[in-house]
Amino acid sequence: MSATIREINNRPMFWTDKTGVTHKCEGADVHKGIRLLWTLCEIDVPANSAFLPAGDDRVTCKVCGEKK
Repeated sequence: MSATIREINNRPMFWTDKTGVTHKCEGADVHKGIRLLWTLCEIDVPANSAFLPAGDDRVTCKVCGEKK
């Protein structure tokens, strides 16, 4: 497995869950063309649902917000 990534183009990766809580993500390229992502509070991120923040996007998960 490759190194853990937390940014793309110097921007963090975020994911908003079904309850509206926004988490900070990290991930790894586990196989050619396959990247798995999870939150810093250890929730698996569904495929194609993470995003790069823009404007007012902020982490609202208390656990993810505390981890650096």
